[in-house]
Amino acid sequence: MAGSPPKKTRPARRNAVNQAAKPAEQIAIRYAQPDLARARRSSKIAETVAREILSDIVSRRLEEGDAMGSEAQMLARYGVARASLREALRLLEVHGLIHIRPGPGGGAVVGTPTATGFGRTVTMYLQMAQATMSEMHEALIVIEPVLARYAAEHQNPDQLSALKENEREAQAISVHDDVSYRALVGDFHEILTNTSGNRLLDLFIGGLRSISTHRLQNTAVATPSARAQIFQDHEAIAAAIYAGNGADAERLMRAHNEKVVTQRKKTEKTLFSEVISWA
Repeated sequence: MAGSPPKKTRPARRNAVNQAAKPAEQIAIRYAQPDLARARRSSKIAETVAREILSDIVSRRLEEGDAMGSEAQMLARYGVARASLREALRLLEVHGLIHIRPGPGGGAVVGTPTATGFGRTVTMYLQMAQATMSEMHEALIVIEPVLARYAAEHQNPDQLSALKENEREAQAISVHDDVSYRALVGDFHEILTNTSGNRLLDLFIGGLRSISTHRLQNTAVATPSARAQIFQDHEAIAAAIYAGNGADAERLMRAHNEKVVTQRKKTEKTLFSEVISWA
């Protein structure tokens, strides 16, 4: 219309200028998002594949040392990218459920669930929860005697034989022999916690015991007189187990553990206040 004022035009490069003025961090985040999303998807895929591999191990009744096939075979079987398969295998390997055999003819090999491996995994949660060594030993005082009762009531021949062999070896060594003393004391508890016949009890209680053994391995050992008393306690516990007396076996094991922990707290005052660390 004549006489109308001319329309104002916007700067042609306004959007470009504003885009350039955006903080560099926002631009970096925008371009990083697809990579983060891909990483998250890959991680979820790896977890799914790890579950499938574990299910296959169980359903195919694979045993320790059995090969699971080459990488090419596993890629074809699970239908995923190489990165996802390798991450899945790494998830299982870090918990000791498989091993990766390097070199030609290598690949994933079936491992075995052990109390030590279970204990190592548990330490991550215990450290995050800030659980202390004192709390862990209190737990052992409560639950390990259950295994002594279980052993007495179930009379596992392999377990009884191992206990008798441990007793013979303990009677044959000198209480001044540090190495043999540590080994036999550890073996006694391992026999009870690894051969009960109940896989859940073996892993759970054996896992806690392995954490204790790992942390105490470089600490001072008991005096010769205390060692003699510990071996006597073991003999009394074993005798109750041989006799099938579950109540006595449980009572004696609890009294023994309480005694040992009390002695340890006197000689290792700071140890029991420590937060358990990931082993």
